[in-house]
Amino acid sequence: MADNLSQQVLDFIRRHDFIQPGQHILVAVSGGADSVALLYVLRELKSQFHLRLTVAHLNHKIRGRAAEEDARFVKQLAHRLRLDFVLGSADVPRLAARQGISLEMAGRKARYDFFEKTARARDCGLVATAHTADDNAETVLLMLMRGCGLQGLAGIAPRSQIGKITVIRPLLGTERRTIERCLRARKIAWREDASNADPGFLRNRVRHELLPLLGKKYNRRIKETLNRMSAVLREENDFIESIAEKAYTDAASDPLRDNAVAGVGDPGPASAKPAAACPPVPERPWPTRAVGSGRRPGSSARVAQPSGPNLNWKNLAKYHIAVRRRVLRHWLLANNVKSATVDFQLINRVDNLIMWPGQSGVISLAGGLMVKKSCLCLIIECQLKKIIGNYRIKINIPGRTILPGAGIKVAADIGPGIWREMIKPGQFPARASLSLKAWRRRSIWARTWRSGDRMRPYRLDGSKKVQDIFSDAKFPAAMRRRWPIFECGREIVWIPGYRIAEGWQVSDSADNVLHLTVERIK
Repeated sequence: MADNLSQQVLDFIRRHDFIQPGQHILVAVSGGADSVALLYVLRELKSQFHLRLTVAHLNHKIRGRAAEEDARFVKQLAHRLRLDFVLGSADVPRLAARQGISLEMAGRKARYDFFEKTARARDCGLVATAHTADDNAETVLLMLMRGCGLQGLAGIAPRSQIGKITVIRPLLGTERRTIERCLRARKIAWREDASNADPGFLRNRVRHELLPLLGKKYNRRIKETLNRMSAVLREENDFIESIAEKAYTDAASDPLRDNAVAGVGDPGPASAKPAAACPPVPERPWPTRAVGSGRRPGSSARVAQPSGPNLNWKNLAKYHIAVRRRVLRHWLLANNVKSATVDFQLINRVDNLIMWPGQSGVISLAGGLMVKKSCLCLIIECQLKKIIGNYRIKINIPGRTILPGAGIKVAADIGPGIWREMIKPGQFPARASLSLKAWRRRSIWARTWRSGDRMRPYRLDGSKKVQDIFSDAKFPAAMRRRWPIFECGREIVWIPGYRIAEGWQVSDSADNVLHLTVERIK
């Protein structure tokens, strides 16, 4: 390749610390000018970085014979450069029709699914794609027309994730005209994709009509201007994201601690930190934005089950609205709310619920979910309506038991070990270890709370109304009517998220115990 292109790409790689010596890179090559240039540049850098390169090409099944010729061209190019080659195919028109999305979106998803699968199979740590400065300028304009926020205006990231695979874009700092000029200078051939000129695609109209118009009439360096702006906004977006990540952790793991709630089984030493009213945030609470991943729209008619943490809305309300919106977006997606529905309007509705002075409220979501505001927590749960009701189900011991309408399953087994963990109301999984001597192989039932229920909590004198237990332990009101209570011989022996009953505790010398685990159905 011409020295100026190779050096330009090398500088970009070093600036973003893309490549480490000895890495195996999967190079996505369509056969177009950009991807062919990317392959030649990386091949020139191969010895400098001691790289392994594998060429990957996906036939989208859109252009018939032309697509087959593209695949043949890339395969021959890889063999000529003495590189491994992987060919994949995907019926993109069928995928688009089945999922109700555009051809462009379906093609993008198919490509990245193929790249991820191939990279894993070939043990490639990086996937290199040939996005250019032109692609980024087009993306920024598209995002602007859609009315997106700062994250969209940041454009295409130089580096992103597909699951555990890192995607790098070494040509993102280079314009397409520079690439084509260098290819012509070296007499390197490439394939032209006729669909890139089809005005039926919005991106093509931006590329061939809008950008040239802006360059001719308003700013002859419009591409450079848009790329510079996106780079600045990307840095500022990263800064706000770091604040939002802290806010998410604060809201999900630092709820109000008005009352101590003892753990399951032995509550442990008196100095143990009291349990919180909201479940803690997972170990990796802040999802990295992945390319081409996520739940497929319309892929299942089943109601999605929330799987993320609850939020302490009082903690979140302390932050600026720009931070709150980001936290709410990540929180909704973490709870399996369909990404297509998580828009500006929905996020504002949830934020208004938080900032509204009332202590309770409900917002219905698409997909059979709803957001509930209680005195402490913001919760996402299924709109179960009529199917909830009251239940009383005998637990299979050993085995698994589904609690109808509650979205919960119970696992029971007998074995060694004792669960001694601090559990919070509504947290999953909730576990208890019960004495075999107290159990005596009698039936254990999971049922809903009834008015007048009482329990003798372990290490507390006397009995206590379950209604008062719920209130003192800050069980969200919306949870109480479907939350399981475990009963044996007309005695309440365990309330998940609270504690076991007096007389059911397990001694340290016990060889085997009865283990109960309550989990959300996924």
